[in-house]
Amino acid sequence: MCGRYQTPIGDNELDFLISIAQTGSFTPFQPGTDAFPSNLLPVLIPSNVEITGLKMLRKCAVGFYRWGYPAPSGSGLIINARAETAHEKPIFSASLRRARCVIPAYGFYEWTNTEPKQKYYFMSVNTPKGIKETIFLAGLYNIFDIERRFVILTTEANDSVADIHDRMPVILDRSEVEPWLTDLDYSTLVLRRVPPLLSRNLVG
Repeated sequence: MCGRYQTPIGDNELDFLISIAQTGSFTPFQPGTDAFPSNLLPVLIPSNVEITGLKMLRKCAVGFYRWGYPAPSGSGLIINARAETAHEKPIFSASLRRARCVIPAYGFYEWTNTEPKQKYYFMSVNTPKGIKETIFLAGLYNIFDIERRFVILTTEANDSVADIHDRMPVILDRSEVEPWLTDLDYSTLVLRRVPPLLSRNLVG
């Protein structure tokens, strides 16, 4: 599961795309802060315009979408979709075929279920201490009452997460962002693989 993550800041490619998306409009988004369900957040989507000067994200654009699909019951939000079964679920299947997105993050939080007090960890990529690196979470989006909303795809947790939680986000390399957005066959392969190992820090 992924119920909270940290938005990146200082990533030149992302900062540039976000600045384009914010031009001429007011979007209540502050980079480098924690993201929660129902927040309006930047996601990467495919673009028909190639931006010269960018390396890996030159055919991407940023849209500000709200985190969470409305639950069919009419109460609450669906914030994650299981990668193994998304193609079977009516609420996700159309999005998986033609409305994939990518959620940039510095990392995500996961909670233990230990008693008497829960502990939570920040999960991020393995980098030298103090250096933050953007990770890219695979997602889906759709339109509900004229508003674009997204969910984060999750898969079975690998060894770096499994003792805390049995699920974790599907994680992409930067070089995989564009093919994930545009190539259905490639995206199917991504959903079948084991995610990369992550580092973790106890934060509460």
